[in-house]
Amino acid sequence: MAQDPHRVGRTGSAVSWPLLGLAGSAAIASIALVPAALEGSPYLGSSLNPWIAVFAIAAFAALVSVPFLANERIVASDPERDEAWERALVVWGAVALGVLATGVVVISG
Repeated sequence: MAQDPHRVGRTGSAVSWPLLGLAGSAAIASIALVPAALEGSPYLGSSLNPWIAVFAIAAFAALVSVPFLANERIVASDPERDEAWERALVVWGAVALGVLATGVVVISG
């Protein structure tokens, strides 16, 4: 059985970088909502609430880390598979659609 030269010598770490990125940025986004709510409205307008900007950047970083985490999990579940970007991007689309639907429900009240 041939070994993948890119995986030779690699050891699995307890926490992967995509998982760390997703957890960290989701935590920052969640924490940023508290001071944004305390500062109050207007959140968007002539001046931008800086905590909303922190939330938006962190939420975007969390969303960007999803396909990397999905690809890592798919490849880990099937060692014969080299990469799984097609399936990872489908997962990313599903997560983004879920986030969009949640946002629409929250905004529409």
